Amino acid sequence: MARINDEDEEKSICPLCGESPHDLIHWSTKCAGTLARRVELFGFEDAGKLDALSKYPLEALALAKSTLLGARQ
Repeated sequence: MARINDEDEEKSICPLCGESPHDLIHWSTKCAGTLARRVELFGFEDAGKLDALSKYPLEALALAKSTLLGARQ
């Protein structure tokens, strides 16, 4: 599993939506907390697809900057 942080899997709850696990697939394809931003950046068709991260690298970086690493603090 590609966890976003180094915490134990049991403690790795997504801080954006409160669901588990807080991993790459959840964050980039399933998280309710990133959905609006994913649709804005990738468009409705690609918002829930993992390959959007490599298909749109600048948008993927913008998603990370706006939703990870204390962006919600």
